[in-house]
Amino acid sequence: MKKTKRFLTTLIALMLAVGAWAADRVVVAAIQNGTVTASEVAATDSQTVTLTVEPAEGYFITADDIIVSKTARQAQAPRRAPGYADKLGVKAAQVDATGKGIYTFILPEGYGAYVEVGFTERYALTKVTLDVTRFDYDTMEKTVNVVSVMAGDRAVPADSYEVAGNKATGVGLHTVTVTGLGHYKGTATAQFVIAKVGMDIDAEDTETGKEVDDVTVLGTLSEDGQSIVIDELVVPEAAAGEDLTVYIPSTLGGLTVTGIATDAFKDKNVTDIYLPDSEVPLDIREGALPATANIHTSLALLDDYALMNSLKENFEAVKISATVTPANRYWTFSSGVDCVLPEGVTAYKVVWDAGTPRIIPLDESELTLKDGRRGIKANNGVLIAGQKGNAYEIVASPGNQTSGTKPATTDANSYEGNCLEPVIEARNYDAGKILILKNNDFHTIKSSASKVKPCKAVLSLEKINQ
Repeated sequence: MKKTKRFLTTLIALMLAVGAWAADRVVVAAIQNGTVTASEVAATDSQTVTLTVEPAEGYFITADDIIVSKTARQAQAPRRAPGYADKLGVKAAQVDATGKGIYTFILPEGYGAYVEVGFTERYALTKVTLDVTRFDYDTMEKTVNVVSVMAGDRAVPADSYEVAGNKATGVGLHTVTVTGLGHYKGTATAQFVIAKVGMDIDAEDTETGKEVDDVTVLGTLSEDGQSIVIDELVVPEAAAGEDLTVYIPSTLGGLTVTGIATDAFKDKNVTDIYLPDSEVPLDIREGALPATANIHTSLALLDDYALMNSLKENFEAVKISATVTPANRYWTFSSGVDCVLPEGVTAYKVVWDAGTPRIIPLDESELTLKDGRRGIKANNGVLIAGQKGNAYEIVASPGNQTSGTKPATTDANSYEGNCLEPVIEARNYDAGKILILKNNDFHTIKSSASKVKPCKAVLSLEKINQ
């Protein structure tokens, strides 16, 4: 009985010793920037050990970065086994691009292992090079390829990054974004431009008014990539030699047209050009439009185009005009340039008479412009009467103004006693100081926040009280 007890006591002690021995058989050194966990191993036998490895955010690891050394005694892991090659080969079993996953090594019978691990900070992307950086617009999708990606002075392998934004169709600046994978982190970008846009525009035979198909304008992207300058008018062979009327669009490819380049309409038989109703005039370069063409614009920009150096010949030939269709019999008018009055239109000044505004027709002598034509002198406010709903052409007249000058905005006061004040540029007026014409009657402006549109005129109460 005593013999049996001694045997059991010895077996239990041996089992406890074996358990402790097994627990210390694989030792992982202290590490930074990640975690490593070794699988449980038995105290004896040759066996496969599994390491579960996870780099911290922004770090990576490879199998070569895991050093496993055999040890002579499991509890003293740093002490190597003399006379033996002490390095054990580590294989990656299931890992992702950063090295996160499972690694294994074979631990021989009778040895322990000491595991040392080094994590490396992922390399940040710094530069992307594309094979093409500029295309001409032709409605087809464009694709650029990444030639190289750098992380500092280190070339990044093609399988270590992903690419987005390298396909585009529309005009503009397009950004290619490269995102690092695996050993590489962050993003780097490069840009390419689709620089010219083509678009069919409205055009017609000037003589017959019949629509002409396939008349196109081509535009070039501005340096900031935000707008278009038209640099070529393309006329189909079937319409070559015909007199054409063309309508310039306000946008091409979704971008605002801001100008027309030199020679854009060279050698084209364009007799009439309708410019877009934009907020600011187009930058029309010297020689962009035919000097013999009739230039049609909005009333608000009539004086701007008339005084452009590049349209000097058109202006002096009385070929710059705007069309007005009044919603009522009377409307107020002003312009920064002399304007020829169309037939059937009468102009008035407004004077103060016994506390009531009274309209007085302008004398024909007052309507004689410097070039002898009948019209309204620049920078004067007048009241005009015509037929409601009828379209009238207001033509800019050369005389007092010369090309290259800016429209004046102050009242010229050409008509004695006139209390109408010109509005050459849109502006706000203080409430209670002016009257505006609405539905053939003058009304007090209600709010100082109300903006009066250009080319109108207001009835100044300050002038009335003078």
